[in-house]
Amino acid sequence: MRLRTGVFVSLMTAAMLLSLLAPLARAFIPEPYELYGAAKHDTGVVLDDGSPIRSFVDGVDYSNKTSVFSRPGNTDGYFDIDTYGNYRTNATDPGTPWIKEGADDNEPIMYSWGDFSNNTQIGGPAQPWLQAKVFKETHNWQTGLPPQAGDLNLAPDAQQPQPLKIWGVTTNSTITPFTDYVWLCNPTNQNVDASQFYLQKDVLGNVNGPQVQVPTGTIGPYKKYFVDMGSLNYFDEAGDNLRLVWKNTPGPTAAFGGNDIVLDRVEFNKTPTGGALNWEPGNTIMNNEPAPDRGFQINRSTSCRDTNSVQRDFFVDPEQRQNDPPTAPDPICIEGLCNWNIDSRLFHITKLTNFLINWTHHDPNGDVQTQANIVISTQINRGNPIWNGNVVGATAFIVYGGLPLLKGNCYYFSVQTKDAGPQFGPWAEQRFCTNGLPAPVNKLWPSNGWLTSPKSDQQVFWTLGADPDPGDLLNYTWKVNTTANMGVPLYSGTTATNSSTPFLTNPSSTYFWCVNASDGWEWVNGCGTPWQFTTTTPSAHPTATDLEVDGHAFGDAYLQRVTNRVPVFTWTFNPALRSQTAFHIQVYRQTGPLLMWDFNNTGAGGDLSTATYNSDSTGTALSNGTWYYFQVKVRDNLGTPLWSVDWGTPLDFYINTPPPTPAPLAPADDSARLVGSTIIYWSSVMDTDTGTPDTITYDFCIDSTNDPPYTTCNIVAVSGIKNANNSNAFTTVANNYIWAVRAYDQHEYSAWSVVWNFTAYAAPTNTAPTISITAPAGGERLKQKDTFTITWTMDDAQDDNSVLVVVLTYSVGGGAAVTIATNLVGVTSGSWTVPSDVDSANVRITATVTDRGGLTGTSQSPQFTIYKEPEAEFPWMWVLLIIIIVVVLALVLLFMMKRRKPKEEEEAAAPPAAEEAPPAEEEEMVEEEAPAPPPKAAPKPAAVPAATKAPAKTKECASCGTIVSMTDKECFMCGAKL
Repeated sequence: MRLRTGVFVSLMTAAMLLSLLAPLARAFIPEPYELYGAAKHDTGVVLDDGSPIRSFVDGVDYSNKTSVFSRPGNTDGYFDIDTYGNYRTNATDPGTPWIKEGADDNEPIMYSWGDFSNNTQIGGPAQPWLQAKVFKETHNWQTGLPPQAGDLNLAPDAQQPQPLKIWGVTTNSTITPFTDYVWLCNPTNQNVDASQFYLQKDVLGNVNGPQVQVPTGTIGPYKKYFVDMGSLNYFDEAGDNLRLVWKNTPGPTAAFGGNDIVLDRVEFNKTPTGGALNWEPGNTIMNNEPAPDRGFQINRSTSCRDTNSVQRDFFVDPEQRQNDPPTAPDPICIEGLCNWNIDSRLFHITKLTNFLINWTHHDPNGDVQTQANIVISTQINRGNPIWNGNVVGATAFIVYGGLPLLKGNCYYFSVQTKDAGPQFGPWAEQRFCTNGLPAPVNKLWPSNGWLTSPKSDQQVFWTLGADPDPGDLLNYTWKVNTTANMGVPLYSGTTATNSSTPFLTNPSSTYFWCVNASDGWEWVNGCGTPWQFTTTTPSAHPTATDLEVDGHAFGDAYLQRVTNRVPVFTWTFNPALRSQTAFHIQVYRQTGPLLMWDFNNTGAGGDLSTATYNSDSTGTALSNGTWYYFQVKVRDNLGTPLWSVDWGTPLDFYINTPPPTPAPLAPADDSARLVGSTIIYWSSVMDTDTGTPDTITYDFCIDSTNDPPYTTCNIVAVSGIKNANNSNAFTTVANNYIWAVRAYDQHEYSAWSVVWNFTAYAAPTNTAPTISITAPAGGERLKQKDTFTITWTMDDAQDDNSVLVVVLTYSVGGGAAVTIATNLVGVTSGSWTVPSDVDSANVRITATVTDRGGLTGTSQSPQFTIYKEPEAEFPWMWVLLIIIIVVVLALVLLFMMKRRKPKEEEEAAAPPAAEEAPPAEEEEMVEEEAPAPPPKAAPKPAAVPAATKAPAKTKECASCGTIVSMTDKECFMCGAKL
């Protein structure tokens, strides 16, 4: 009895020690938020295979860093991305409070094409190095959801941020005491508008802490930009975090659903005992950078890149707040002209006042311009200044406001700029010269008021001028008009000589003319006062001859088959010495005859010897297969205008009739045929025009397409076949084909026929499907009657997975197969209740898949175990610890029992008297160790004297108290002699 009591105490003690030693179970990470679908450009085109897809939460990459790939049975551009969540111990636990391991519930996830931490190459090998771009869609992180389907579409470039980075952070300046400041850097080759960004840190209990707007300005390519955080003690010197945020513009095409986008973040901290970042959600899984002490700052490497990982990106350097003055502005420009050695226009500035002066400010610290001084002088190095200008702020231009400059003189333009520091930068200087005006020219002939006969080769003459600027070449512009204001000239031209090109003058007309000289930079006098001359008057009536239809004259075969239903009529006006001022045209149908169009143009356009049929919408439409003719009268430009005496000789023409449209015959529409040689057939048509019928040929179109509806044939005029209603034989492959045909009468085409389609198919072949069990994966231990999910993957080259049928069985030790499930159609998992009659370490599951053609594929899992009772939940090391504790306690108990009083030892060692009854404890042990079955009912025997009682079967060891058999001569527990 004492032995059992000792063992019980030992077990209870071990259990208490184990409960104290067992550690708290570490929280586990739940299933990630999984999103899959197609990733596309903003144009709808899918991204190339290999394009990286990333997901960000508050500026940190928590994705599994997947890439776009091709999915069997789908087009390219497929992605499947995981975003990991926060560690949790149960469904209501808000997460580990000391570190933010991933997304929190309902926290927005931003998806990007590429990584904002590095300007990585995105897309396939043909893609250039580009910055990451953000998709329009966003999703809120949740746990316990199945994979979510959704496509990702890039926002357009106008909705994408530039990837600025945080370059340096100072938490307590020694130059400006108690001031915090930040440097930004631009890793791109483009200018960036700083006003689109703000800085923000996380604070306890709220991710969105106080913001600091980045000052307005332009951050040049590969330049740094200074942001003064003020004297607010913005940062906690013991540790803090900072985000660089791009201000998004909401809208249907906005990136990240219109939310502001975190482009970069920095977390810095002192030692674990002196740090400040020990709270969620601001502190992330990112490695903390060292916190700078006063007079120091943390700086990123000059590459302006970010690993966004546990690798260190920042290093502690001495404070670099000291301001460097701006460098000399470059370029500096007058009227947009900036380089004396390249742009010769700086020698010929034509504006003498109110001209524009502009420059470009440069600062090594990226500071914006706060002031600029401008000087215009007549000597180098601002000697003899004639005008001083000043600009306050970032404006980099000014309009000259001094007295007018002098023609043909040279000047100097100087400018210096200032940033927020106390000093101006150096001066930059640019020379420029005003243009020297050429000397005016003099008109020579025809002299003012001259009377001359009409000519077809009239010219005007003038003197050559001169230019004061060396190297300038003069050009002359001359104008001739019938009005003195020279508005829109009748004739004009530009020449380097002193005479015009020949031009036509009409009888009885007055002409005005003038000439102007230019040195290539400006004109002398705007043509000056015009001279005039007058032509004499002839008396012959004008005529219209050489009539044409669409450029075809009498005797041209085209006139017998005119295809233009609104033809263009032209003629020649005579005589050439006069000008046409009006015309009258008539078009008749020959049969009848019937007047189709009567157009008398005496207004604007009457001087043109051309007219398009029915241009005034008063005529009747011309008909196919009909003969017509047209005739013309014209009027001249004499003082008393004259018309043609009669209509002259008319010109006949015939409107062609297009051929009828042929009809498709074979292969039948929507038919199917085996691949191989194919001929298409259509109906024959005949020409219906009068006279000799035109020869009919056919154009046919054959196109392959997989995109119904089949309404348009895209390859026109594949072949022309004379007098035949079938194509040449062509070879088809397995595809859809569309085709159409039209007729040609050597003049014009008929309409295309309706489009027919047929399908060419190859004799079908079937291959067996494949299947692979993914769970159990081998080695699992499953308890009887528990529920286990069996999963597998399958594929078939001909059939979609949705029609594949799966049968599941299991076997024990290679024995007979036992059915788990049958007729599982299109699924890749199933729930299985572990059988209660199996207890084996050699169990396997077999999956068989069957396609629609009856072919099968099989997969067998590795062996796993089904056991009868649940296994102990403690690790083996704890079981071993319990055994050691029990053994130690038992040995202690044995030692204590050896030290019992000698009297007890003597009593235990002395043999008992024959008449003495066994001790109660011994009887109890005998009954416990070997209980006798209950006796059958019998008459009660007479009492037996004590001396005649049966001898005891067991006895107690005097040394350790162990119950042993009466026949044992040595204790089996302690070895004592009995």
